[in-house]
Amino acid sequence: MDASALDENRLDQYQALMGSMVTKYSTTKVRSMDGLEDFELDPDIDEVMSHAAANPSKESYDEQKYYWTMWHTKVGQATRDEFAEFVNVSNEAAIKNGYHDTGASWRGWYDMDIDVLVKKIWEGDNDEQGLKGLYEKLHGYIRYTLSQKYGSDYVKDGEPLPAHILGNMWAQSWDDLYDLVEPYPDAGARPDATPALQDLTIKEMYEMADEFFTGMGLMPMTEQFWDKSVLEKTTDTDMVCHASAWDFQNAPGVSSDGKTGDFRIKQCTKKTQSNFVTLHHEMGHIEYYQLYAHQPIVFRAGANPGFHEAVGDTIALSVSTPAHLNMVGLLPDFKPEEQTDKSEINYLMMTGRTLSKIAFVPFGLIMDLYRWEIFEKSAKKEVSPDQYQEIWDKYRLDYQGVISPVERTSKDFDPAAKFHTSNNVPYIRYFVSFVVQFQFYERLCELAGQGGNRQCDFGGNKAAGEALEKLLSPGGAEYWEDVLDEFLCDGKPSCDGWLSPKSFINYFQPLENWLDDQQSLHKYTVGWNTDGKWTPKGYDEVPVESPVVTTTTTTTTTTSNAAFTAFAFALLSLILC
Repeated sequence: MDASALDENRLDQYQALMGSMVTKYSTTKVRSMDGLEDFELDPDIDEVMSHAAANPSKESYDEQKYYWTMWHTKVGQATRDEFAEFVNVSNEAAIKNGYHDTGASWRGWYDMDIDVLVKKIWEGDNDEQGLKGLYEKLHGYIRYTLSQKYGSDYVKDGEPLPAHILGNMWAQSWDDLYDLVEPYPDAGARPDATPALQDLTIKEMYEMADEFFTGMGLMPMTEQFWDKSVLEKTTDTDMVCHASAWDFQNAPGVSSDGKTGDFRIKQCTKKTQSNFVTLHHEMGHIEYYQLYAHQPIVFRAGANPGFHEAVGDTIALSVSTPAHLNMVGLLPDFKPEEQTDKSEINYLMMTGRTLSKIAFVPFGLIMDLYRWEIFEKSAKKEVSPDQYQEIWDKYRLDYQGVISPVERTSKDFDPAAKFHTSNNVPYIRYFVSFVVQFQFYERLCELAGQGGNRQCDFGGNKAAGEALEKLLSPGGAEYWEDVLDEFLCDGKPSCDGWLSPKSFINYFQPLENWLDDQQSLHKYTVGWNTDGKWTPKGYDEVPVESPVVTTTTTTTTTTSNAAFTAFAFALLSLILC
């Protein structure tokens, strides 16, 4: 959405509000429960939430509750009124650009009724199964398992899950629960490349990712990429650690081949399998930038906003397979011949699959359903900031089946506790990407001669690389539905070439069958009450921030680069979800 349509004073206000919100998000700290330290979200609070979720107890429940409440309350209450002002200024810009409100301008990027399509993909219809049923089955199994750990006072059959005990601040990923919900514990250890990565430098991890793309016949990273990317967290500044890929768009266009432009990654990279996969995702964005760098600048963008995220995630699906990790020397003990149906079910449940993909879907939907409603009702003057939290809570309950661990008030604004709200980054792209990435993956695996293999690795396959290059090179110069249809259906006598959840559902079919068996065996409920009557024990006991415990320390003065980051993100970046 082009804010430059605003007059100078309103544009200054737009940018000032953006800068203030992102500064508050990126610099907010929460005092540790023992009062000794001030924790940042990443990595401090994230690590606490992750560890506590994987080790359920009354103590870990309360620990997660404390950090969840402090983060949501501090960020949300600090930014709520600024967000309300920002909505009005942003809507003004949208109106000047010919739209009813900002939400309408975001949907306009898809050249279709994307709001209707995404709801159909979620709900399904008479012709096609939606994703809601699969999510509800996973939700029911997770709730049943956690109820055994925490007790029915905290996790109750047929009711929403407390949002704070899933290992993620926003309940969008449940990866940290894997050891608690592993389908077949005796089917072999979970593949993990983290130990082998300790022998590599951070740069060597990125060089391995570069080789993934060049092995498919695609472009290497540019000299400027290696010179200017920020691959590790700096120690002397407050840095937004959210991994991101940047296109500085200084390639000449038309005559550019994408091999010399200024493309960069910013990531606080750690030597973990998760980060190894993430950096491939981000490099997927860079590859997309390079492949459409020859286009006029107006077309240097994804075919639609979801394509960019889908490309990165498609690469991640291939890179995270045991076969690929074994091939690059990071999983030396993996033996394909020892894999069984049970180990495949475990694989589908593991990190980066079910507990992040299926668990994410409703969150990916409501982030923008919520903001679309706020933008639209604000334009009509039908909503006030005091209603923001209530509307958010209703979306969380209806779609995600989660509930806050403590009572929220009209002064709270929990959506701002998510990076993309405080930074005004549209989010429906991630929902679209989670659907289309499985269509991309299925097609590339077919071209690599591995159709039907849920552990397919298309790395090094030139046919897959050629098809990917053809998919990405048009950028935004061609209508996205035509680009998708050509990619999916080229050379096929009959083919459904539209955005569909079918490939997503097919990929997880063995896991869905297993979930059906678990429900039949244990007789737990699938679905949850949406009347809002049930609350977990301690709901009315709201934690307060721990008092400071004074110790003798040496302090370091830091400089915040957050305001610049906010403005730059608005212009340049595509953010990992």
